[in-house]
Amino acid sequence: MDETSKIKRALSNRLAYDNKYFSGQKKHGERKSKQKVSDKQRKIDHLSSRQKKELIRLHADLDKVIIRNSKVTRATSGKQTKRDAKKGNNGNLGVTGIWSSVTFERYKKSCRTFLKFCYENYDNVKSLRDVKPRMVGGFIQSLLDKNLSAKTISAYVSSIIKMSESAVIVGLKSHATLVNDKHRSMIPVARKADRRRGSTGGVGYTLREAQIIVKQAQKHYSLYEETLLSIFLHANPRISEALKISFEQIDFENNCIHLNKKNQNKNNRPRMLPPPSHRHGKTQKAGAALSQ
Repeated sequence: MDETSKIKRALSNRLAYDNKYFSGQKKHGERKSKQKVSDKQRKIDHLSSRQKKELIRLHADLDKVIIRNSKVTRATSGKQTKRDAKKGNNGNLGVTGIWSSVTFERYKKSCRTFLKFCYENYDNVKSLRDVKPRMVGGFIQSLLDKNLSAKTISAYVSSIIKMSESAVIVGLKSHATLVNDKHRSMIPVARKADRRRGSTGGVGYTLREAQIIVKQAQKHYSLYEETLLSIFLHANPRISEALKISFEQIDFENNCIHLNKKNQNKNNRPRMLPPPSHRHGKTQKAGAALSQ
């Protein structure tokens, strides 16, 4: 099958790939039930049944608090956005609350990790009211001892700050000073040169390694999968951005991909991706054939 036929098949409604693992067809049938996470995966298998229940109630308190500070709602035509709430817009004093569902889940996950640390390392922590500033300092120090990156530590502290702001809204005034200047001074300065992947500090693939991976992908995957892998390796989009790329966003004349769909980019900021140059010629010929 030539390149044009392959791309036509990739863009059709019924893909019918002959790949062993990916047919391109939507699976029908009963929905899979949500996979149950074990106590070992949650890292609470060392706790007694009573302690697990207390920790669950502590997490439930957290959920109630941050939900009160959430601005996440279903999309509607007249829905107010974070941009509308910025200082100076419509007489607003500034942005407050949590506006993104992704950010909401990240804050909740990070704060649950913090509360689990407090419960396991301090006595009588059974509600948010029992969380004290010294526990924040102890948590940051534990992150430093694990040699986590400055960006990761800063993200944890930001989540705790948002939790404390939410707690103040529901009446826990003592949380106004939960994170203080001493805690902020413990956060390492995040330098771009020190940025690393993962806790062990991987450096990623070289250009030659990326080219070898793509070449081997041609033997095992469909053109659709191969192109997607090539875009990830060479253009570095976010996963959520790449999954929403459509054919009309590919600019063959300027050799780039326009990421301009609503909710495709972070904060809806349109940007461009340069596609791999070694794929450009084949894709351009196929695109010209499709337009005829």
